[in-house]
Amino acid sequence: FNRLVAPPLPQYAKARPGDRDYASCEITALWLSWLASLKCPVVNPPGPAGLGAPALSQAEWLHAAGAAGLPIQAYQFTTDPRWTPVSSDYSPSEPEGDSGPGRRRPTLYVEELRGPRTVALVAGSTVHGPLAFLFKEQLARLALATHCDLLRVTFGRSSTPSDVGAAGRGWKVVRCDPFPQGETSAGIDAIVHLLEEKAAGP
Repeated sequence: FNRLVAPPLPQYAKARPGDRDYASCEITALWLSWLASLKCPVVNPPGPAGLGAPALSQAEWLHAAGAAGLPIQAYQFTTDPRWTPVSSDYSPSEPEGDSGPGRRRPTLYVEELRGPRTVALVAGSTVHGPLAFLFKEQLARLALATHCDLLRVTFGRSSTPSDVGAAGRGWKVVRCDPFPQGETSAGIDAIVHLLEEKAAGP
């Protein structure tokens, strides 16, 4: 059950930046090759984009969710927020102290969804959560396309009447987490079922 995001390197914390980066790359390559060599089934197998799941930005996750057929939170991306007008319905995806109108850095602006939020959990061949009946096929496609055996997808609800009346009933993907925690008994049961499913083989 692979939960590896990045190799911890406390032994190199005080090294020069160039040496520290070199050591990090070498150990990442070592762990990647070891994980890829395992003969047993692996949940969240390694790949070119990450040791256990693709290291995608929020914009990339939203794009992948949209490509899978899911309704997504609208977003705008700018390389310099000082010169790019953004609708008042959008806000920076990062705290204002990190990226705002006065900062000259690439900034992702996302649609503000003031309605309630809910979660769907994709675990292998099953989808759990209150929205599974609406988006089961699309969520399964997203997990398959991103090579995630386990994926937590957060939905926000739009308060715009036209959105609420749409096929998705106003629900839009706002975030994807390929390393979800087992926060509920149902979520833990889903993870256990996934591990048993993997162990059983095809």
